[in-house]
Amino acid sequence: MSSLTKAHRMAGEAFRKTYEFCAREGLKTGVTQERVDGGRMDSGGPSEAMSIAQGSLKAAIGHHEIVGVVVSVCGHGMSLREISAKTGDPRASLLTLLRIGLDNLAMHYQITARPRRGA
Repeated sequence: MSSLTKAHRMAGEAFRKTYEFCAREGLKTGVTQERVDGGRMDSGGPSEAMSIAQGSLKAAIGHHEIVGVVVSVCGHGMSLREISAKTGDPRASLLTLLRIGLDNLAMHYQITARPRRGA
């Protein structure tokens, strides 16, 4: 997409890497130890950490519709045309949602600075 900025592309790539890591590590159950009485004792390891990481990314992106577009494009590699065909939403609207999500991610990953308030 030629209408995306370098910051958008960097944010999308960072999200993709994080998304793939969360998907890969989220499948692991973490360290489990046997207690003396035979019960299990979980360490709260990767699955809890991945849940926190995924939650913070979704919070950084914004509204659930924006999250859906960003995850579909950056996480699953879908094109806006494919999403449009699936959802019936116009590609221009999807592009706007993608840009908003990538702007938010660029600020989250500190690729771009947050706008100053009250200046």
